[in-house]
Amino acid sequence: MLKRRNTEMTKQQDLNKPTHKEIAAWGAAAWGACAVVAVALLVRVICAVETREVPTIWHLVGDAAGYCRWAGEIAGGAWIGTEPFYQAPLYPYVLAVCFKVFGQGVWTIRAVQAVWGATACGLIYMGTRRLFGRRAGVIAGMMLALYAPAIFFEGIVQKASL
Repeated sequence: MLKRRNTEMTKQQDLNKPTHKEIAAWGAAAWGACAVVAVALLVRVICAVETREVPTIWHLVGDAAGYCRWAGEIAGGAWIGTEPFYQAPLYPYVLAVCFKVFGQGVWTIRAVQAVWGATACGLIYMGTRRLFGRRAGVIAGMMLALYAPAIFFEGIVQKASL
């Protein structure tokens, strides 16, 4: 009886282990996501280099200046603030965390937004691949990686990049 029970437990454990085919599929998916993220990041870096001398990128005005000022206050310890929110507060709080971790500056914001935009391309690839197959995943991930409005908004200080 005990030997039979041990054999049943071993069979159950074997059912829970991934097969070599499943491991290979996950490896292929991970490489595909890495490729999509790499292309997306490359495009965003090229955009950042090409727009480095555009005055409105480095000299913040309007909402961008307000977000940076607000994020600086939050990073300085004013987490709650003294006035009601006049805009959605998520973006300044995310910027404040980025300022605390990576330091203040427009370059910091652009770099972090490029990374999370490229990561979004990889996530789109993974989700679409799971639902519709590898080809559809590559197409969807690359569409977002090369989508000009997404690249533009990830390169400026605006909440649209979230």
